[in-house]
Amino acid sequence: MGNSTVVERKAITLMPDVDSVAEPGKKCIRSSSFSHLDPPITLDQVVETAMYFLRYPIWNGMPDYEFLKRVEVQEFAENDFEVKVILDGEKLDAAGKGQGDGMDQISLWRRTILTRIRISGPGSLTSDWDTRITQMHYVRPYVGIREDEASNDDIKTLTVFYCMPRSVVCEVCVDVEGVRDASGARCERIEKIMNLCYQDWCLHWIVRVRVTHGHRSIKDPGKISNVSEVIDDHCTYDELWENLMRRIKRSIGCDSDGEDGQYVGVSHRPEIHHDKVRSELEASKATGEVRLLQVAITEDGALAWPSWSRLVKMVVHQEPLAVESWEVDEDGDNVSNFAGARRLSELVNSALERISDSWSPGWAV
Repeated sequence: MGNSTVVERKAITLMPDVDSVAEPGKKCIRSSSFSHLDPPITLDQVVETAMYFLRYPIWNGMPDYEFLKRVEVQEFAENDFEVKVILDGEKLDAAGKGQGDGMDQISLWRRTILTRIRISGPGSLTSDWDTRITQMHYVRPYVGIREDEASNDDIKTLTVFYCMPRSVVCEVCVDVEGVRDASGARCERIEKIMNLCYQDWCLHWIVRVRVTHGHRSIKDPGKISNVSEVIDDHCTYDELWENLMRRIKRSIGCDSDGEDGQYVGVSHRPEIHHDKVRSELEASKATGEVRLLQVAITEDGALAWPSWSRLVKMVVHQEPLAVESWEVDEDGDNVSNFAGARRLSELVNSALERISDSWSPGWAV
């Protein structure tokens, strides 16, 4: 979905067991030049996207996504934060993956620090700045440890990303309990994460209309939401509404027209849950408001276990033409994040792509 240049992009490739320039005498994992990607990405954009991803390390298909309970982010200073991903102990027990006592597990616990130091003189790693992202992991990522046993007293894994503008590459130096690991297996895991970051960047930047998360809501300025840029130059309200509804209905498995703007669909969404997902959609073209409630269900229609649900609201504004969305948490508060902004970006830009295609010679449904 989205812009065709995104679909045709080349992947980031990493090389294991390479002599490090940043840490002489040691091995590292090194990327190929980012300038050769299609579309190309600058090191500044790599850093910006990586910091977003590291602050919100949740994506559909991540390990144990269906057991996710909450994500805690603690900010120490600008570009210095700690993230903790907690899995639901009761859901883990029900799936046979817990300890049997309902204790939550910590899947990820790390502190991330971005440093940029101006460099001058011969032999410098960079022409202007020494930019590095340091990650201190207190538990083995995505392996899981009981919450009552976890501690940040010791660093289990230390990872440093060195960004080198002259060659437009990154070096990754990983120490696991004090021992350097530049192996092929480690390289493969890091390569997967870096390509997820690159994909996110493409979806947010190489598009007609960008979406920002954490933006002041247009509908309710006292709250936050995911908000698109103004779309007036691309289409009319009627065109946008028609194509947004077509895509939403298709994604939830609803092929029929609803009554009074209400639709129900059931779809298989393995990136969300191993069971099917039932979606209840309410939409009003008059107000531009959309409400989507999704719940995981079994084959016979009962609530699935582990349970999963999500409530998303969206508003298509007419003057100016723009779209905003947010999730609603259990306390009724707005939730706006990188993942939600990415989903809205995909939805809006795929709708715009369909509108443009509809004016091309030979286009047909």
